[in-house]
Amino acid sequence: MDNDGNGPLGDDQTDRLMPSRSLTSQWGQAIVQGVVWLSSATWAMSTEGARTTLARFGAHGFVLLMALAAVVLSGVNLPASDQARQPSAIAAGQSILSFSIPGNTSNTANATSTLRAVRLASNDVVARQANPITQIPDRSREAIVTYTVRAGDTLFGIALQYKLNPETVLWANPDLKDTPDLMNVGMALDIPPVDGVVHIVQEGDTVAGIAEKYKVSAGAIITAEWNSLTEGQEPVVGQHLIVPGGKRELVVWQLPVKPTAAASAAFAKAHAGFCEGASAAALGSGTFIWPTDSHTIGGNPYAYWHRAIDLPQKSGSPVYASDSGTVVYAGWNTWGYGNLLVLDHGNGWQTWYAHLSQIYVMCGQQLYQGAVIGAVGSTGRSTGPHLHFETRYNGDLPNPLNVLP
Repeated sequence: MDNDGNGPLGDDQTDRLMPSRSLTSQWGQAIVQGVVWLSSATWAMSTEGARTTLARFGAHGFVLLMALAAVVLSGVNLPASDQARQPSAIAAGQSILSFSIPGNTSNTANATSTLRAVRLASNDVVARQANPITQIPDRSREAIVTYTVRAGDTLFGIALQYKLNPETVLWANPDLKDTPDLMNVGMALDIPPVDGVVHIVQEGDTVAGIAEKYKVSAGAIITAEWNSLTEGQEPVVGQHLIVPGGKRELVVWQLPVKPTAAASAAFAKAHAGFCEGASAAALGSGTFIWPTDSHTIGGNPYAYWHRAIDLPQKSGSPVYASDSGTVVYAGWNTWGYGNLLVLDHGNGWQTWYAHLSQIYVMCGQQLYQGAVIGAVGSTGRSTGPHLHFETRYNGDLPNPLNVLP
């Protein structure tokens, strides 16, 4: 009958096993005969006293030898040492037990199995420790995300959080009108994935024209994965294109000029602080003092995208005239400055004081250097009480720190 691994062995298998068993039996008989001869010879040559001791130890030795002979006759393999049983490939806590079930050639491959058992002894188990902290890889974003401004935020801090240049955030949000002071708590800001300009496609826009406007190559716009453009494809009206590495000029708000009578009502509402007919006298000395008691710089630093310094103070702290001058703007401003005061010093210089909680002077008033002109606040687009201080010279906005003592 065919052997399926569970029946008796065939004749050819029995023949293969017989020589091994015969050889084992002959070795066992030789060991027993050798032990008997050695015992007899030793007994004959020993004295009376030695025979008593020899009989006692000989009995124990004989039992051990018989046990050894039994092991040899049975053909049982003694267990290997712990080190030998665990190959280096599975030293991490597993042992491998392999066995083959005899059979004919056709089913030998199916009958051979390998069992892998995990060692359960506590000193043999290698367990992976739980790690409660998930490491999130730093991958580049693929789209514009939205950030909601919170109290104390600055444009500089938000840009740093997203590893962008501040002007990138400024340019991506038209409501800011290139002025970080237009940012206020609760405002939703668009945050691009890379530095550059976000361009909203208008009627007649082409990739070549947009690239020229922002001083980049057309290929930079086409190959930007966020834009989903192919070679020769033009963007659709209203599409938000990200122009990697794009730059543009910042728009700086200037003091308005009185409009025509037809637009005067709307102008007056938008520029309540405008001082019509105010004439600046030559009062400035050309030297400046700090406009607040504290000289600590905070908030947004002076930069290309923020041409002013922010001086954090408690709300209500006094604000001083940095130099002698004439009030040419004193009141509310819709550009984000809140309560704004502008002094014209009559020598090409102006100083601007924004976010005031109180204004203590009026249009056309002439003031001396150091006069208290208002109080620190957080009016307009602001995330906390501070004085936004600008120095302007013939329309340019140099760093105030270059003229302050």
